[in-house]
Amino acid sequence: MSEPLTSMMEQQLIWQGKDWHPSHQPLTHSGYPTLDNQLIDHGWSCDSINEIYVESPGLGELQLVAPVLAELSEQKRWIIWIAPPAIPNAPALRQLNINIDRILIVHSDSKKDRFWALEQALQSGSCSGVLGWCEGLSAIQIRRLKLAAKRGNSIAFLFRPLSERALASPANNRMQIQATSVVNQFCIDLFKRDGGWPTQINNCLYQDGFSC
Repeated sequence: MSEPLTSMMEQQLIWQGKDWHPSHQPLTHSGYPTLDNQLIDHGWSCDSINEIYVESPGLGELQLVAPVLAELSEQKRWIIWIAPPAIPNAPALRQLNINIDRILIVHSDSKKDRFWALEQALQSGSCSGVLGWCEGLSAIQIRRLKLAAKRGNSIAFLFRPLSERALASPANNRMQIQATSVVNQFCIDLFKRDGGWPTQINNCLYQDGFSC
């Protein structure tokens, strides 16, 4: 096997058909049927790392994960937000059927502390979901987060700057949200996903029922 190809496989830049298998892990539906159809086993795996890239905060990334947060908040475990760019709006979260009594917020200006908090929260077993706003994560750190998520049976959503999209990452799913000219309409560029090739999901709508 050629050296460049071997290097690409080691960085998980090439998907091999033999690597696909159903996760058999508990799943949480995304709330968007078209997105569910493109995810392995038709939902978010409950031990997965999912990266969401946006050009700037506030382009709809929270509405994308709102349905899964509403479902996770029904559990008797915490949903931890690590270093969000702004204080979450409690009335808006309630309107999205998210139980804010299950939410904890961790503030940190240190990249090292943010990573430590992410890893500890994921592997604790006391968190159903972890949201992290982070930059500068290495592939090795993300592998550690994947192991932590498996140990704690927790879903992670990492909101990363668009400038880091080209970096290699072993995350289960990687996607970019792109706004359109239509109000409340967006597109998802699912450029890496477990069990499949990259794909585009067009004309999704933020609305009651979160359908697309």
